[in-house]
Amino acid sequence: MAFRLAFDIGSKNIKCAIGDENDDIVAIESIRPAVSCSDDGFCRSYDHSTYWNDIIALARRTIATSRVDAASIKYITCSSIRPSCTFVDAVGNLVHIGSSFDLRGINVADTIEAKFEAMSGSSFFKATGHFPLLMYPPARYAWYRESEPDVFARIARYMPVDSWLLGKFGAEDHANIASAAESGFLDITRKDWCPEWTELLELPPDFLPPVVDSGEIVGDVSKEIQQTLGLPRDAAVVSGMPDTQAALVGAGCINDLDAAIVFGSTAPVQAIKRDLAFDEAGRLWTTRITLKNVVDSHVIEASTGITGQLLAWIGGLLFDKDGHFKKEHLAAIDEEYARLDAEELANPAEAKDVLAFLGPDLLASSSSAILPGVVVFPTPGTVDEAMLSRRQLVAATFENIMFAARKNLEIVQAIAGRGVDPPSLLGGMTRSHVFCQRFADLLNGSVRTTMEKESTISGLFHACSVAAGTIKSGKGLKQLVESGTRVATVSPRDKMVDVLQRRYARWITMREKVKGL
Repeated sequence: MAFRLAFDIGSKNIKCAIGDENDDIVAIESIRPAVSCSDDGFCRSYDHSTYWNDIIALARRTIATSRVDAASIKYITCSSIRPSCTFVDAVGNLVHIGSSFDLRGINVADTIEAKFEAMSGSSFFKATGHFPLLMYPPARYAWYRESEPDVFARIARYMPVDSWLLGKFGAEDHANIASAAESGFLDITRKDWCPEWTELLELPPDFLPPVVDSGEIVGDVSKEIQQTLGLPRDAAVVSGMPDTQAALVGAGCINDLDAAIVFGSTAPVQAIKRDLAFDEAGRLWTTRITLKNVVDSHVIEASTGITGQLLAWIGGLLFDKDGHFKKEHLAAIDEEYARLDAEELANPAEAKDVLAFLGPDLLASSSSAILPGVVVFPTPGTVDEAMLSRRQLVAATFENIMFAARKNLEIVQAIAGRGVDPPSLLGGMTRSHVFCQRFADLLNGSVRTTMEKESTISGLFHACSVAAGTIKSGKGLKQLVESGTRVATVSPRDKMVDVLQRRYARWITMREKVKGL
């Protein structure tokens, strides 16, 4: 048995998993590294003095939990958040490793963006498919030059976090195309680094690594790692991909116009587009998805904003007297949600509309406005009693996410083409069958969801199978994903379609009023 070892560097947690030759998870463990944050909240990074040791400890724990002989682990790969950023010195030591929402480039982005556009004759968006520049590594690099010159003097190279981690395992310097496309350094049309950045930022030689396909073998595990973890000498290091693209691969979303929504810390709404397509209104991102011999396409994406922490918020609010979230609240949330769904299904005419506006929104990346959190209840100050329970507030929280994602799906469909397939619903939130069912009701159409909710990990295991030669094509990957009970299809319920579509229409109307507050 040739096992796989995969790391998923998420927005908050680092996951480590071991998979078998069928790409099924044998063991998975996680940690949450501490984030250092500046007083103004813009600079966010991990402690680079402990980060690597934490990863090694996590790998040891995962191997021990799996009871797999480490000598039978033959492939190692990694995914990371988007955009991911490490700056390293001349010998590969970390100088900076950014966490999610590191916006340290906010005060320099406009200046360097104007220079980039003057030099290239193209907007940053049209060159890279992304915006705003303040989120991306070129602005972070410029910030170091201006704000911390002593640290800046040590920076020799940029690498996505996944490439850096794999380099520590023994990989040659590299960046997979998809992670490179999320960096702000890559020209998405040419699939190569923008030469303008080299001149504009006076980048050192070899600052940007060679670009490769995901699924390529990029090295053998180092002797140090062999000794530290007990891995075999012939273990191969495999080029990874960003976490969201890995989730698409894990669900088999690789064909033209396949669509998916990944309900995790954020909820990107994505559609595969073989031909390059931009939203001329500048509201959507265009990025890349690649896997050797399997897929080489563009992805059109609409952002729904931060979504995952809403469940922690509602859990603490409703189930803890001091508002502190505990993991056991998730089961209580799911129970209340299921009870609400059963009540509305039994008496759809009696369903009461509670509308939430708690952050998730359509086209969230194209707006810098921070609106107040608002929940709209039926007024209790009438002759008729409006009896509500916490179940309605739980459902309204889910529906805020669901309604924003549905509107984003409509926008993505308009850009990608009306032939976009029914979406796959992925990510941790889809552990709730009620959520998937009500999304199908809202669309009045079928949706797909993977039975293994760690779809990013599944996608990484598939990349290892590409490297192993057991997945040879897109057709082969599709056959694997569709085999057995890996994917479930959820169909709408006639009795609930009208309830949710009416509530969605009210949410869209009320959203315009909330924006004016």
